Amino acid sequence: MLNHDDSGISQLAHGDPAGARQLRAGLAAFARQVDDPQLRKLVADVLAGRRNVRQVLQSEKFNEIGEQRLANLKEGLARLTDEQRATVFDPNRTPTPDSVLDAMRGDSSPVEDSPEPEGQHIMRLHNDP
Repeated sequence: MLNHDDSGISQLAHGDPAGARQLRAGLAAFARQVDDPQLRKLVADVLAGRRNVRQVLQSEKFNEIGEQRLANLKEGLARLTDEQRATVFDPNRTPTPDSVLDAMRGDSSPVEDSPEPEGQHIMRLHNDP
């Protein structure tokens, strides 16, 4: 059995504990939303430290779902006005609170062990300058 560090989550989050918690919470929410029982088990094994997160990221089903979600995101962004898009990608905008994101994901019981420290936010979708 791997320990949580061997699951690769901490390394993927560059050693940032808040980022690792956020990644674990995101994986847990993903697993709850997926219909594929094998992918759910794989994610559960990663969260339990029995498998490496790379196995999830390399799975065909995970990538199919990711492509579908990316297409939905692109479609949604295309529907926004230029002003709305600028707001979405403004690196100085106030991030959406975790409680709102949890509700949007249908995650009424976050997986995190403890609340995120003040000032820590979800990883950005773009590279910071």
